[in-house]
Amino acid sequence: PRSHRSYDAVLPDKYGDISVVKNAQLANRGIINNLKGTSRQPTIYGGMSYPIFAAPQNAFPPDSFYKSVAFVEGNDIEFMSGIPQIQLFIGIPTRTQIKFRYIQFPMQKVDFIHYSLAVNQNIDKLFDFFSDSTYSLALNLAYHKFERNPGIELNSYSVGAHFSKTWETGFTAYLGLQFEDMSGNFYAVREINIDKDIINNPYPEIRDGKPLDISIDNYNKFRFGGGLSYKYGVIELNSFAYYAAQPILGAGMSIWFLDYIPQSEPIIPEPEPIVIPEPQIAEIIKPEIPENPVEYPIIALIIEEPKSTAKTLKAELNTYSIENGKEEELLKIKVEERISRRMSPLLPIVFFDHNSYEIPKRYIKLTKDDADNYEKPQIAAGNALDNYYNVLNIIGSRMKAYPKAKLKITGTNSGIADERNNKKLSLNRAQTIHDYLVNIWNIEPDRLSVDARNLPQKASSSKVLDGVEENRRVEFASDTWEVTAPSILQDTMRIVNPPRIRFKPEVTASEGINSWKINSISESELIYNINGKSNILSYYDWDINSDLIAKSLLKSEFASNLSVTDNSDETYSTNLKKLPVEVITYKNDDSKSKDTIRNIYDLILFDFDKAALSNDNQRIINLIKQETPSGAIINVKGFTDRMGDDKYNKTLSTRRASSTAKALKSPANAYGVGEEIQLYNNNLPEGRFYSRTVIVEVKIPVNKGEQK
Repeated sequence: PRSHRSYDAVLPDKYGDISVVKNAQLANRGIINNLKGTSRQPTIYGGMSYPIFAAPQNAFPPDSFYKSVAFVEGNDIEFMSGIPQIQLFIGIPTRTQIKFRYIQFPMQKVDFIHYSLAVNQNIDKLFDFFSDSTYSLALNLAYHKFERNPGIELNSYSVGAHFSKTWETGFTAYLGLQFEDMSGNFYAVREINIDKDIINNPYPEIRDGKPLDISIDNYNKFRFGGGLSYKYGVIELNSFAYYAAQPILGAGMSIWFLDYIPQSEPIIPEPEPIVIPEPQIAEIIKPEIPENPVEYPIIALIIEEPKSTAKTLKAELNTYSIENGKEEELLKIKVEERISRRMSPLLPIVFFDHNSYEIPKRYIKLTKDDADNYEKPQIAAGNALDNYYNVLNIIGSRMKAYPKAKLKITGTNSGIADERNNKKLSLNRAQTIHDYLVNIWNIEPDRLSVDARNLPQKASSSKVLDGVEENRRVEFASDTWEVTAPSILQDTMRIVNPPRIRFKPEVTASEGINSWKINSISESELIYNINGKSNILSYYDWDINSDLIAKSLLKSEFASNLSVTDNSDETYSTNLKKLPVEVITYKNDDSKSKDTIRNIYDLILFDFDKAALSNDNQRIINLIKQETPSGAIINVKGFTDRMGDDKYNKTLSTRRASSTAKALKSPANAYGVGEEIQLYNNNLPEGRFYSRTVIVEVKIPVNKGEQK
């Protein structure tokens, strides 16, 4: 399952403190600066790891100790081999087949045992379902046991049915559906525990040196698929494909020691009449033989084309601009910087660490004196995530500004491990937030109510670590909309022309392509990267205006190159093709560009795996409609976080964009980009929440705007 493929690796305690060490990570085509706390990394089950590089602020201990953190790369588990199986089949005259299986082998010096019992009952012959005897229908029941004492004890039972068709040639094809229920436990005890030993492990019990007890429940109880077999004599070859949590492929061979074939009454054919042919006289013709036969020698001429031993590996990379569907050679990039004002939703949630009710350090907390002198600006600087870390103080100041408002504070837990059914932990989390608002912001206790529950009412998926992390939280709800209303932010908006860059690689490789990559840099900083194996396409498009991290790093020069490695491990890299970048900054921006006013709304947050607009979001939609005159050009772009399947997220983001465009009740170009572009740091739960969004861009012709 996906929940076992990654975990939060613990970083050194000084990471995030820029007075000691600055760090950065290059991951997912972007650079993340100054990480702290934890970093999402793959387990041994699969994925690509991303090291973190750090620069100490001085050369003396302890600062100089924090240089870099690297992680072991995981393995690809899209394909895994299973346990070889040897089975014994016994058939009885009731058309019942009984299967036995037993496997025993050492696992870390202790025997691992797997045994099973299965019954397969043919029913079509008993009840004459089919007039054609080549069709068959059967029901099956099975029990499996896996154990290693100590450590593993799993049980499974399944029930299913399959339908088959047999041909006289010996081939049989079948389809099947099965329900399986699995339960049991993995239990592990660490024999040696060192107090100072820090283990970056997916399970907190192992990190804390405690016994690990994992309860197993299979993630997909239904399996469907089919197979094909061929029988020749006593040998039967078979192959099958099934799908449950992932595709399952198998092949095997059966040896039939005894084969019971039902006997029917023999059919004696009638004798055919004997026909005696009439005698015929044959004419004998002597062959003509030449007097002096000539023997001709046999001559064979074989012409072989000379084989070329020269290896060829060449590559070239051309770049083009794509604007309004027109492709032209890319000669220059133009960047317009404007101060943008945008409305951003306030996420009324505080997330907590595992089994903790202490407010994490990334949230901004004030002293009582600071709160008394706190002046919340009408327009906050930075992006939505920067503003979010002030959420406790934003809500505190708004509760003071609206003295009749009431606030409900609800604590929740992840429902996993130590937090399972731990409502006391949920209550402590809510009480911590309650005490901060009372003690720091002087909010009257009778205006605050505290509640506790296990999972949130709108919980994220508990089957993945990201979802578990998101469910450890405290939620705010107020009877006054202004308490959790969106904020107005002021940020630097960059618009790049051309909006899309096309890379056209040309490769000649006589040995075949093993791998390739295209890198783009700006003043020595990597801003775009794409790579692959074997085949390379004729072109690759980069929507640079949607790549927020790349836009922020784009400076005075842009350069790209192509590197290709063939199957003989030879590598060819093209020279960096440098292009100028013109950056124009409008310091006193009134959002006007020539004859157009451009308004950007980054405001719609959606629940996990949902595309419907909430009541609060409908208020914001109404505000956009009030500010948008007829004739405006509206672009609606949907996004998702990294959780889930790529294709599904692309569809989900499109549904979000479509529902927003429909609510605007104006002609709009709505489309989704899925998780291809991650707007915020998805290693943090708040970054994933803010990535479940829709960005609305409104272009208003100035003349039409003035008419309104």
